[in-house]
Amino acid sequence: MKRTLLLLASLVLVAVAADLAEARTWSDASGKYKVDADLIAFSPTKVVLEQTDDKQLISLQMDELSQADQDYLKTKEAADTTNTPGFYGLTILTGGTPVDGYVRVTESGHITTYAYPAQPITRDTLDNISMVTPAEFSLLAAAAGITPQAGKGFIGVLVKDCTGSAITGATVSTTPAATVLYNVAGVPSSSATATAGDGIAYVANVTAGDVTVKASASGHTLRQHVVNARGDVITLTEIRP
Repeated sequence: MKRTLLLLASLVLVAVAADLAEARTWSDASGKYKVDADLIAFSPTKVVLEQTDDKQLISLQMDELSQADQDYLKTKEAADTTNTPGFYGLTILTGGTPVDGYVRVTESGHITTYAYPAQPITRDTLDNISMVTPAEFSLLAAAAGITPQAGKGFIGVLVKDCTGSAITGATVSTTPAATVLYNVAGVPSSSATATAGDGIAYVANVTAGDVTVKASASGHTLRQHVVNARGDVITLTEIRP
């Protein structure tokens, strides 16, 4: 029913590929300040540069850069195309800075999917990204008794413990609030009140934009984080301690 794309290397698409770093002159949004620096890494919100003269690292907010520099970064996103088994790899030079970003997966006939890690990436990561067709999504929604609303987001959540194993009996919530569903016999059900053995939860019809994803299990609150739940696409993420 679903295609699995196995991600090799860093679980972040919006960051500079290792062979793309190059020196250039960067400007701030006002145009008053400039610096000659190499591009080391970037995420949707931050940029890391290495000054050409003294090799010092500079960390900047994305909106501090000029529009020309922001447009330049859009051309430097790491990307790859899956091979026949659905494997692909991304190599990203971070300069020792944790990378907070996401992977965007697109394929004709499947719903565009964004995957966010549970926390900023600090080492090589291996993970699965599942895609569904619009028809499969409609069947799953019907099985759960929900009607997808145009312009709203859908988040698939996998709750894991510190060893990476799925957690049974976890409850998931979000801010802003939305409908949360869990699997019964591998299918989303409106009657379930916590995760099954697969640790999966679904957040349906959440308001598009930044969403804080939270979970608790066995009386413990797990690490929460923010994802950008875009409208009319699927967002995937994990929650870990």
